[in-house]
Amino acid sequence: MNIKTLFNNLNLMGKILVGFFTIGITTTILVGYFGLGGLSKFIDSTEKMSNERLPAIQSILSMKLAIEQIKSSQRTLLLPSISAEEKNNQYLIIEQALNDLAKNQEIYNNIPKTEKEKKLWEDSKEQFQILCTKNNTFLEICKKSLQTNLTRKCFMLNVLLLIFIQQNALPVRR
Repeated sequence: MNIKTLFNNLNLMGKILVGFFTIGITTTILVGYFGLGGLSKFIDSTEKMSNERLPAIQSILSMKLAIEQIKSSQRTLLLPSISAEEKNNQYLIIEQALNDLAKNQEIYNNIPKTEKEKKLWEDSKEQFQILCTKNNTFLEICKKSLQTNLTRKCFMLNVLLLIFIQQNALPVRR
């Protein structure tokens, strides 16, 4: 017996059941196939997100925090009533923030980037170099004022001059 004869011998209810069964199996196979394909793409994008994007975001946020710590410590160093111990503490905070900044730059540098991200990163690295240079100049002025016992007025003039130089030397990004 072949399949055509077997199908012709079935009553109407049997033929309807075979039709629904065939459509149901075909639909299930197609949905499963496309579902597995979508799941595979989802897993790939999730792995890319967790292995590339999240560490990049975390390192950028850590760099931002380090820069904020440096700025905060610099402002604290400008206070006239700060003790020598507090100044040394601020120097340590700045040093730790610079180390964190360098560590997170290295992490971000090793993460794959798009062409646009590469260009922005190169621009940012130049800005980080400017920041580090100006921070070192600021710290030199602060330490020099401690060593030479500069009067507060003279120290503040040096700092104001430094701030003026920094504001005029840094390119403004909009």
